[in-house]
Amino acid sequence: MYDNALLWVSLMVLATAVQPILVKLGYRTQLDAAQLLLVKNLLSALIVLPAWRYFRWLKLQEAYHIGRISLLILGVNGFSLLALERLPAAVVVTLTTTVPLLVGSVNSLLGRERLKPRFWLGVSLAFMGVLLVTQILWAWGKGWEEALNLWGLLACAGAIACAVTYRVNMQVLTHRFEPHLLWIWAFWINALAVGLVLTPWTPLPPTSDWPLALGVGLSAAIANSAFIWSIRLVGATSTSSFQLLQRPLIILSTALILGESLTPSQWLGALLVVAGVPLAQPSRPKSPEPPKSPEAPPLEPGN
Repeated sequence: MYDNALLWVSLMVLATAVQPILVKLGYRTQLDAAQLLLVKNLLSALIVLPAWRYFRWLKLQEAYHIGRISLLILGVNGFSLLALERLPAAVVVTLTTTVPLLVGSVNSLLGRERLKPRFWLGVSLAFMGVLLVTQILWAWGKGWEEALNLWGLLACAGAIACAVTYRVNMQVLTHRFEPHLLWIWAFWINALAVGLVLTPWTPLPPTSDWPLALGVGLSAAIANSAFIWSIRLVGATSTSSFQLLQRPLIILSTALILGESLTPSQWLGALLVVAGVPLAQPSRPKSPEPPKSPEAPPLEPGN
């Protein structure tokens, strides 16, 4: 089970697709971003408790590297929320579609992967598909002054930078530590950080909204867990490419769950993404050496 790449990639794509829909439903009630962020991280910390038998105390250097990388996901969430406040959602989605390309480029520069022409073809098809799915091409000239908001663009750039740095370095950590150990420490560190910052100022969701809040937290926990295993099994670039399937899946799920209609161009865009993702896979060495971090010295593997 733990070595089943298809299982973990599928869980990651499904969980990341369901989560935004639940968040959107949450915003329609009394929930706000701070409450959802708090619940997501606290529930993630609880879900890893069954993996307690894999727990061990970390050396100071190990705790530093895991903590530093795991906190980057909070940067992704925070910058994304700021970007969505100042930019149209379609612009944010389109800009973040560049993450697989950037992750692949960094891994290629580090000698971990080779990017063949089919990779660029696949990324191009998927990118065009996302443009059609988000319908951003048809919105040109309609309130596009919002897309030129400097702070929004800077926040989106921050989210992309955190995402790329997290994925590239997590690929190193997943080969130095057991994923169970990464689950425990990464989720607990994030829960502690969010709890210390938000708990004094953020009330818990009302009782009537707890089922929805728990759904958001559960989907986030599954997505983050599957993400770590996917990076370990197929690499950060392939994981990022497969995550592009999230965009059309969100659109299709939204149409079914929230009763929203789809245009022919959105259906075409979804097909382009599905066609492009299998091509957007890098070539990895048959017998790769253990990945080297550009920033951190070698760490001892987890027990």
